[in-house]
Amino acid sequence: MLNYLNKPEILEKIQQYYDGFIIYGQDKAWLKTFFPGGLKNVLTDIYLGSPKVKFIEELRNNLVYSGNGWDSKRSSQHYVELYNLLDNEDFLEVYGEKRYCKWFKKSYKGLETDHNLYLDNIRKAGIWLILHGTYHWKYNEPASARIFEAASIGNLIISDKLPFVINNFGDSVFYTDTEDTPSKIAKDIKAIVQWSRSNPLLANQKAKSSYDIFIENFTSEQMVARIIKFHEITLSKSS
Repeated sequence: MLNYLNKPEILEKIQQYYDGFIIYGQDKAWLKTFFPGGLKNVLTDIYLGSPKVKFIEELRNNLVYSGNGWDSKRSSQHYVELYNLLDNEDFLEVYGEKRYCKWFKKSYKGLETDHNLYLDNIRKAGIWLILHGTYHWKYNEPASARIFEAASIGNLIISDKLPFVINNFGDSVFYTDTEDTPSKIAKDIKAIVQWSRSNPLLANQKAKSSYDIFIENFTSEQMVARIIKFHEITLSKSS
């Protein structure tokens, strides 16, 4: 989208033809780069979310990592070393683009095109590792819908220390400091997996805490309701 906004003719059409704007995430400061005078009727804090589903208690024995490694941070040597260390463990399942084959030679499970089956596989694994890229850190935005998908299906979540996740999910999530050495990060992650295997009741309770936060704040149904209300208000202003 930002590439399109570099074109003056596009900026003019946006200002001329649209009554309101919906921004994924919280940060709308970047808009001032393209629209110094600002934009009217802007709705923030909209996320892809996930639909509301029933919480299911599981044995949370395996760790899932997914994505495509498209950004410079998560494809850096620092992260590749982490990937290689995790790949040597017996608990990892990796889903995503084929480029992951070279980083996860043992744990790579392929790219699941059926989204429901993909989420079902992750739910059964029980633990989801979420790592954010350069863009997410710059704008404090969660990676796609992963934190919401993980919480919605009742996963135990391990995340890096993105402020958004900490501020919204608090101690319902385990955190790892990705500024540490790869060996330290891998050791911390392994310890969490072992804790989950040894404490299934506590693991379910912690996962349920993330699920409850999601249900209260981030379901797709809530996002759609907010967008509909925003649309109605925008229409009333223009009439």
